[in-house]
Amino acid sequence: NWVGPLLTNANVDTTLQQFEGLLRNASPQVKLKWRFQQAIYRAYYDAYNRRRLLYETALEQQAMDALRAADRLGVEVAMRRAEEILERALTEPVAQDLRAHVVEMAEALYQSIRMQLSVPRYQAIAIRRGANLDLIDYPLNSRLWLLAQFESIRQMERDKDKLSTLDTIVNWTNPGPGGFYDDLGQPGAQPHLVPGEGWEKDQEFRNSARLAIQSTPEWRMSWVTFAESVYEAPLRLAYEHLGPGAQYVVKVTYTGDNFRIKIRLLADEQYTIHDYMAKPVPVGPVQFDVPREATADGNLVLQWNQEPGAGGSGRGNQVGEVWLMRKSE
Repeated sequence: NWVGPLLTNANVDTTLQQFEGLLRNASPQVKLKWRFQQAIYRAYYDAYNRRRLLYETALEQQAMDALRAADRLGVEVAMRRAEEILERALTEPVAQDLRAHVVEMAEALYQSIRMQLSVPRYQAIAIRRGANLDLIDYPLNSRLWLLAQFESIRQMERDKDKLSTLDTIVNWTNPGPGGFYDDLGQPGAQPHLVPGEGWEKDQEFRNSARLAIQSTPEWRMSWVTFAESVYEAPLRLAYEHLGPGAQYVVKVTYTGDNFRIKIRLLADEQYTIHDYMAKPVPVGPVQFDVPREATADGNLVLQWNQEPGAGGSGRGNQVGEVWLMRKSE
């Protein structure tokens, strides 16, 4: 039930049904076994988060619909409607029965083997050390980021600027005519990512791209997940059938969990789009021109490398999203 994107993975619900059947038929002795309890905990946890993901994804789409009416309703009315819709994740939460089962099984695991799935409840060392019960209500859409954008918009003086900023939010993934957008942390939304050898041949991902996540709820969801390569291995995107003679720009969001590493971006391994630079803080897209020579043949390879010799975990060459956009002539 972990194969494929959670949003479309119906096996999660089937798995829960199967484990609920085991639970109904289990003897009292089996129900006390910690290995069985762990499986039940995971089945409920996955099902609860899939229900929330479906719900919160739909709420964000409804909020976007409200924002699209800003030119007709007015900016403030549109943002208030969007806020009310987004806040339903808190005011009208879904699948609370599944959530209750997760909490119940966390307590059972603490009683059986002192498993510490929460920092405040069971004195776990930290959330990142297995205390996933504390992340059970982690936002699964861009609600917190959107609410922060609304507050920034309210500080603007001109309605024209407010509408322009809302338009950018609503059309975030639109690269324009002849352009391309990749959300590099989302399977199925990264058509230009060059995967490399893959885990079957490259278990340490020394020559492969891999997907990762940084749990920062204030970020857009497209920043929370990202693609990365480790050590000096390049991270590449490949494009074909570009417009002959067209001028392109690349817009990229550098994200991840290591902002100490500097990154360089090359085109076709020979044209420098930008030299080694620190990832911008706060996180947000940055834009650069692509040399015409790199796209003259209709093909383009974008390549990111981190500064060599950094050592440590080898991580830091991390990219959240990329737009390749055709400039207006």
